[in-house]
Amino acid sequence: MRVFAVIVAGGEGRRFGSPLPKQFARIFGKTLLEMSVIPFERSDRVDEIIVVVNSSYLELGRRVLMSFKKVMRIVGGGKTRQESVRKGLESINEDEGKVLIHDAVRPFISTIKIEEVIDLLNDYNAVSLALPVKETIGIAGEGGVLIDIPDRKKLFSLQTPQGFKLSLIRCAHAKALEENFREATDDCSLVKRYFPENPIFLAPGEEKNIKITYSMDLKVAEAMLSFSEKGLEK
Repeated sequence: MRVFAVIVAGGEGRRFGSPLPKQFARIFGKTLLEMSVIPFERSDRVDEIIVVVNSSYLELGRRVLMSFKKVMRIVGGGKTRQESVRKGLESINEDEGKVLIHDAVRPFISTIKIEEVIDLLNDYNAVSLALPVKETIGIAGEGGVLIDIPDRKKLFSLQTPQGFKLSLIRCAHAKALEENFREATDDCSLVKRYFPENPIFLAPGEEKNIKITYSMDLKVAEAMLSFSEKGLEK
């Protein structure tokens, strides 16, 4: 099966506090978008990369990514992450394959983890990187009153890339479109909603695979990259 990577960079970055969407923020000269694409570009296992960019920044996206050989298409995104992913999937000219969906604001994903997800798709139709939750989680009811504390041993924080058989995730997005369901914050939730009989395997993620959401996260990312380049990262 051919392996496709859909890099989702369609957000507006309203919480980031910058004139440009956060995927175009730079760390030591490189945009987060470039940093997120590089590990997929380097993997011999990835055949094609599709990048979904906020439609208002398509030309900027093309300029930033012009040197990447595996980036075959840069697609205009939708109003939500879910719609942007669907547009990326619709651009793939194959009926079946393996597809990895990754957030462009996770710039530290490793090629090793990318290839682990690809391998796991030999045995599963859906895979997500995940880390155990470290802190106790509370569920709030009306008025902010704590109503439950779930067992932390059963809780995981999902990361991207999430990997799927192409036909499965396409069908899940199609069903969501038919139902006019637009609230998915990731793609595993759509598989869980429409194909609950289909197991989703959770593979160990990476602590460094952080998501850049706020401007402070960019400072953390800069420190992480600085430590890595100085050989301080273990």
